[in-house]
Amino acid sequence: MGNDSELPPQIPQELVDRIIEELSKDKDSLRACALTCQSFKVPSQKGLFHHIKLKGSDSLNRPLLCERFHSILQTSSHIAGYVKDLVLVNHEDGTSWLTEGNSLPSILPQLTNLERIHVSGGLWEASLCFDEMPLAVKKSLLEVIRSPKITHLGLQAVRFTTMDELVETIAVSPGLKSLALFSVEIEEDNHLGSRDPQERLGRTGEGPNQSKLRADLSSLSLFMKDQKPTWLMDWLLGPESSYSLAHLNKFSLIADKTDQLSIVNRVASTSQCLQEMNVTLGFGGIEENYLDTPAQDLSSPYNVDFGFFLSSEFQSSSQAVIDWWCNSLEQSGPNLKLETLNMYVLVEAEDLDFEDFSLGWQRLDGILAGSLRQGDENNGVSLILWIKLMEDAEEEEEEEFQAQTISREILGKLEDAFPMVKAKGMLQVCQMTEKVASYFARFFGVQL
Repeated sequence: MGNDSELPPQIPQELVDRIIEELSKDKDSLRACALTCQSFKVPSQKGLFHHIKLKGSDSLNRPLLCERFHSILQTSSHIAGYVKDLVLVNHEDGTSWLTEGNSLPSILPQLTNLERIHVSGGLWEASLCFDEMPLAVKKSLLEVIRSPKITHLGLQAVRFTTMDELVETIAVSPGLKSLALFSVEIEEDNHLGSRDPQERLGRTGEGPNQSKLRADLSSLSLFMKDQKPTWLMDWLLGPESSYSLAHLNKFSLIADKTDQLSIVNRVASTSQCLQEMNVTLGFGGIEENYLDTPAQDLSSPYNVDFGFFLSSEFQSSSQAVIDWWCNSLEQSGPNLKLETLNMYVLVEAEDLDFEDFSLGWQRLDGILAGSLRQGDENNGVSLILWIKLMEDAEEEEEEEFQAQTISREILGKLEDAFPMVKAKGMLQVCQMTEKVASYFARFFGVQL
């Protein structure tokens, strides 16, 4: 035999790529594969650097991850083209590296294939002031956000001086499909329009009120306090907006004040393509004026998640939350397309007796059991009821945190509260043992 026949057969590159793709979440295996041979190197590096998370130094003796990644790019510049998803975290070690001099102005222009960017200033408190970032860092960040390749922008626990400053940051991103604003704060209590619109938008290039197409958002997530989300919605739905909500598929809202529920109605009436809705109510305390909130048309979404805080101290307000959802479901009538309703009940240990709210449960049970989906004469809406026992916030931050167990007796009482849905085999009652922050991460992409 010749020497060629003794060589091992070459694995087709398509098969190598498929193998590496299956290892996408196994970073150790990807690192090992990257050192195997040339055919494994490129797909392994693409997997390793597809998602990059830059945060403060993990040791007093090591440089910032940002600086270490910059060093990698200086010797292997091709890696920059593999980065599709970038997360900048300012809080994990307590330092504020994003407000200090760093290598981001050198790194960001090299990430020419970047599609997703998430900037986190903390978990809950907006500790990162956007205006305090060095000019070069802020400029390079804004240039990335405005790239036509960016499809997702997430801002978490970031503080802006004015609403105008926030709008300037997000106003021109022509390829954007997903926008998530979690715990974003505005320092000054002013509506948009404190500056002339042309002055405001002129700093970001051609204004959206000129002859340019609006970008179609498919996902929108909002958690802002007081009237701020209402003001932002005024801009999003107004003539100066760069975006259209007409084809929105997913909407998530944490309502700090109950009057923010008007936002839900505005979104639902604007988009006829809405398939998934996630709404958490009363996060900052349910107000008595909740009873005045008009019902919402839920005929469009196939999947709805809603969470609320159940409290015996504010029983009438908690009952009003259930009534609002019942009114909304009833208003949707025969056009209801809803298949699954995930209800997240956040409750203190002393409020685990649900008998006080039995009237609300009974009404909801009847509505869900009687709501027939189009073309389905046998089944109503599937109800998955999640109970989250509220824990001490500091304890939840501990790595070894374990949730208290809710007794089977309590879970059984909840099952018995929905006899008609249960009889149809459409009911699940579960305890949510994950952290509250993980609950919000599911809907907002929150960085923990």
